Amino acid sequence: MTASDNLKHKETEPGKLKVANTQMAKLLDTYRMNRREHGVCEADREWMREPIKLWCHEITGGQESIAADSSPLMAIAVGMSETLPIRDAIIISMLCPRSMLSYKDLLRLCAEPYAQGNVQILCQSIDCAFTDPSMHPDVERCRNGLDLLDVMVTAMPDAYHEQPLAIMGYISWWLNREEGLDYAYQALQLNPQCTLASIITTAYQHGVKPAWVKRSRQNQ
Repeated sequence: MTASDNLKHKETEPGKLKVANTQMAKLLDTYRMNRREHGVCEADREWMREPIKLWCHEITGGQESIAADSSPLMAIAVGMSETLPIRDAIIISMLCPRSMLSYKDLLRLCAEPYAQGNVQILCQSIDCAFTDPSMHPDVERCRNGLDLLDVMVTAMPDAYHEQPLAIMGYISWWLNREEGLDYAYQALQLNPQCTLASIITTAYQHGVKPAWVKRSRQNQ
């Protein structure tokens, strides 16, 4: 029996939800309709324009508190549940150097993930976590992002938990925090095919650390 056999995704009790299933379902219907009517690229750009701006503001130390039932946070949760580029943009927002953090660049990653340069940005950012010892986490930004993702998992319906949990697993691994494995397991309970959660689970199980951690240990 593995640790994952004992760990089950903690379903949110309906009475404790701050965001009702009906709210999210209506928002999801609107998102899908926008994509049908305006095309994926244009619809995703307009869908994420304000949410990604507010997300960047909050993770870099913004003073406003985003409620679980705020439109921006709900829009991000719906977007991530439907298309991985939105999830990837959220990851990059916590990985890339602060000097390179631009909501316009992240918006392009959401709307034009296969455009020239965007694939390279994504691959390099995620790759560097494993290979570049000079790349260290921005702890404040990562913690702020984890807090927002935790709001999604705590207050939104279970159908919108998989990707936030997978990201929490990845970012916790990047911070060298042990709870990332639990997050990844919970994502896999929701969807055994979640690739990001599988990668993080494997990293933890095989003792694979971020490159900056390995360098720190070598220098001790």
